[in-house]
Amino acid sequence: MGMRVIDIASAVDPSARLSRQSVLLRLGAAAIGGFLVMGGCLWAFGNDIDPLTVMVSLAFCLLCLPLFFVQDAFHPFLLFAGLQAFVLVNFVDKSSSRPHVRYALWSQTEAPGYIMESLLIIIVWYLLLYIGYLFPTFRRASKILSSKIHEETQGLRYAGVISYLLFGTAVLAFLYTLQRMGGIGAMLDAMVNRREAYAGLGYLRNAVSLAGVAALLLLTAGKPKFAFSMAVTGTLMMAMFGGRSAAVLGTLLPFLIGYHYIRSRIGWIRILLFIAGGILFFLLWGNLRMKGELQMESMSFRDAMFQAANQLQTADIMPALVGSLELRQVEYGNGQPLLNLLYAPIPRSIWADKPIIDETGVIGHELMGSDYWGLPPGPYGWAFYNFSWLGVILMAFVTGWLIQWIYRKFVLERNRSKYGLLGIVYYALIIQSVSNVFATSAQIRILWMMGVVAVIFGLEIMLTSIFREKSTIGGGDRYVQGNPIY
Repeated sequence: MGMRVIDIASAVDPSARLSRQSVLLRLGAAAIGGFLVMGGCLWAFGNDIDPLTVMVSLAFCLLCLPLFFVQDAFHPFLLFAGLQAFVLVNFVDKSSSRPHVRYALWSQTEAPGYIMESLLIIIVWYLLLYIGYLFPTFRRASKILSSKIHEETQGLRYAGVISYLLFGTAVLAFLYTLQRMGGIGAMLDAMVNRREAYAGLGYLRNAVSLAGVAALLLLTAGKPKFAFSMAVTGTLMMAMFGGRSAAVLGTLLPFLIGYHYIRSRIGWIRILLFIAGGILFFLLWGNLRMKGELQMESMSFRDAMFQAANQLQTADIMPALVGSLELRQVEYGNGQPLLNLLYAPIPRSIWADKPIIDETGVIGHELMGSDYWGLPPGPYGWAFYNFSWLGVILMAFVTGWLIQWIYRKFVLERNRSKYGLLGIVYYALIIQSVSNVFATSAQIRILWMMGVVAVIFGLEIMLTSIFREKSTIGGGDRYVQGNPIY
């Protein structure tokens, strides 16, 4: 039994070799941590113990449990927990105040019940996600091997050149967007109505997102300072489109993940500083988007956390969706929205009646009607919308299995992988999307980045061929220790 516990604990983070004593200590720390989490929830609720308090506390404990067995600071569970913590904080604030649910199509007197059911859906999702991640452990725990995470692996010979090409493309796309929208002021004004302002212009945002890819590639070329400058510039350009998540989580965070695995480990103090900076940016940019002012009122840490979490609106969207589905005010998707990826490449200029593609738009339209905006349901809400509880169970399990496969394939076994550093780049760009892999937006990003990586690989082959031809024409060897002389 002791060895089985060690196997499971090691499978959560195979880079950590845990003894039986270490596992027992971590289990004890997890128990103590659970009590602290419960105490923190009681403090946030004002020491009122009721079923909602217990449900939120249990969800927090489940979210934090794997963290006691993880040493890799950018393990997928840590990334998942960091984002999901704000979701649960949103539920804490919703449950500690008068339970009023926005977007609800039903009587507000039923709000507490649907809030509790939403929390139960989230708890079941967490459990099945962990089981799916650990599923290979019960079959071949001893075969999950860890490689030294910072050994040298194969990179691209022309990573620097390709990086500058991609970054130049991103800057040109941003400048074209500025010109088309009418300047920076017009882009700032467009933040309020992004859906209407950028209708049919999604390709421009995808082109600008290449700045984040360029930063990661330059990192593999051994130029971390220039790469960080690219990442910051790319984050600011993406933020001008109004999407804070696309800017911070889609550009800056992938760079930090790549730096952690390509250059050197990032310590917890720096990670906490980045988290604090990210929260501050979310609050400031949110005020700029809603009020037109780049400033933030003085508030306590508790209030700042609640304000940042409330901007997710998950504690409103989930109960509103769950209640509307169960009361048949909204019909279940029955898997049909999962086919939206097939329609995504078709422009609306060709197909005027093209269905709503993005899952946030689908849920927004269901709950708000034709005059809607995007309402992100989270992976659990999307699963429930499609197949009710069966979807929550099956889709969570598959998601957990896929996360462990990608983590093992691109990170833990990278020194034996043919993908090398380019695999790390791709992993950093898509790992956050994998936790929501059944959503159309996540699928589009995964496929888009797969195409970008294929283009990078093609450029590498082309540049290698060109320089070899020049070397042959010049009649001499123009390579020194495998590197071309420019």
